[in-house]
Amino acid sequence: MTPESRFAANILAGRPMGFPIVDCHGHLGTFSAMHIPFDADLDSVLRMMDLYGCETLCLSHNAAITSDAPGGNLLACRAAAEHPGRIAVYLAFNPNYPAAYGLADIESHAADRGVIGIKLHTETHQVPAADPRNDPAYEMARGRHWVVLSHTWGVADIKGMEHMARRYPEVPVIMGHSGGTEFAAVYEAIRVARQCPNAFLDLTLSGHFEGLVELCVKEAGAEKVLFGSDVPFLDPRGSVGRVAFARIPDADKEKILGDNMRGLLRDRFR
Repeated sequence: MTPESRFAANILAGRPMGFPIVDCHGHLGTFSAMHIPFDADLDSVLRMMDLYGCETLCLSHNAAITSDAPGGNLLACRAAAEHPGRIAVYLAFNPNYPAAYGLADIESHAADRGVIGIKLHTETHQVPAADPRNDPAYEMARGRHWVVLSHTWGVADIKGMEHMARRYPEVPVIMGHSGGTEFAAVYEAIRVARQCPNAFLDLTLSGHFEGLVELCVKEAGAEKVLFGSDVPFLDPRGSVGRVAFARIPDADKEKILGDNMRGLLRDRFR
């Protein structure tokens, strides 16, 4: 950590960190394929947000990215309506279904309060990042001025996201997990963030490498790095600590912990 870091000093003293976090990557609901160590209902997630100082959590519902996109999207939008300003929603698009079916569901929520973009999941959907079946989601995001967050795990996913970022330069694309735990994929994600103005790194990761935050800032620039927790899959306090104690200036920490995502949400979040 930098000696003068007020974030680190506040944490060490047991005080609130003193900065409103905007979390780019979270979830609601249970998930059949993975154990969730925390309660995943809305009230529990809100309590967890208070615990780590999160002002706004950008989320998708786990049902929406697995077996029930319409049902999950509806539950996520209800959460945003009940807690305006605190919950922002990525509407899930499943490219395995006929595009008209998925787009009709997304269109039905397009004007809902809190909707900021679309979530794609290469693993649960088993569809590569650059697959043409994802095109309708990007087309809608471009027309609606939305953000796209896509799960990435491995070099192939990152290269696919690079393809989409270059094809849709008007759409901010967030590389979920920044490629995962394969270091070659992380380096590729950093390269893409550096080279593509609309591509962003997401620090959501259970197996962080030592010095990853510093590397991302050095190679891609602090303005291309977003804080994500994956709450409730992971304890967000560890993710906050990685940024708070990173050897970077507090001004860069402010960008990562909230200001960068706030900039992406500007004019998209109400």
